[in-house]
Amino acid sequence: MLHTLWFLLLIAWFLGITLKIGRHTAERFIIEKSQIERAWAEESAINDVLFEVLNRGFKPAAEHDYSFNGQHFRVTVIPSHGFVDLNTGQADLLRQIAQRTGINLDSLLKLRSKEGTMRLMISDYAALNAKLGLASQQFACIYPYVTLFSGRPSPLSQYMPDYLKKLLGRLHEESTSVISSDNGFTLGDSLRIEVKPHPIQPTGYYLSAEILLTGRLDTPFFIRAWQHLPQCQKEF
Repeated sequence: MLHTLWFLLLIAWFLGITLKIGRHTAERFIIEKSQIERAWAEESAINDVLFEVLNRGFKPAAEHDYSFNGQHFRVTVIPSHGFVDLNTGQADLLRQIAQRTGINLDSLLKLRSKEGTMRLMISDYAALNAKLGLASQQFACIYPYVTLFSGRPSPLSQYMPDYLKKLLGRLHEESTSVISSDNGFTLGDSLRIEVKPHPIQPTGYYLSAEILLTGRLDTPFFIRAWQHLPQCQKEF
């Protein structure tokens, strides 16, 4: 009788463990499925935007709502010329951004140009984070202001986001735009495309891609950056 009781207890324990493992596996599957579906939706949104840009042309700083399989996103398209370039941007503009975000850019400026000769050219954001030792939240707060792919000393005001215009004020710039005169995108432009869940949670994350338009038929665009970023938690 005692052996039978122990055997039943052992079976009950084993079933409990099996059910627990099964429940955790199911929960993990649901989470992974949700992540995969979101990745598909984000990639689909960017592909649709690129199709529109390449075939019809979007006006700069365009914002669009996008839905995919019941998921809702807000997609923003801004030329990289609307941000301050960390490689080539004027030092005073970078200092204003550093003061605004509380992120020390002195080490970057020390590594930058000397007497007109560029000593440093950062080609990707992972290298930037390594050079400056930025934590993910620090990078999340400075990223909306800067780029690596403009090549300009100052951003073009007509493409700057409103928050950057408010920070930097009126800038002196060339009278001619590097972007086509009809306000569409053209060969050689780099675009920042952001896909944010709508509505986005304060602790959520979003996809940001920076893409070069090559003008080639076989490879019409080149992905320069593709990263998921947390929302900046700092209030400015």
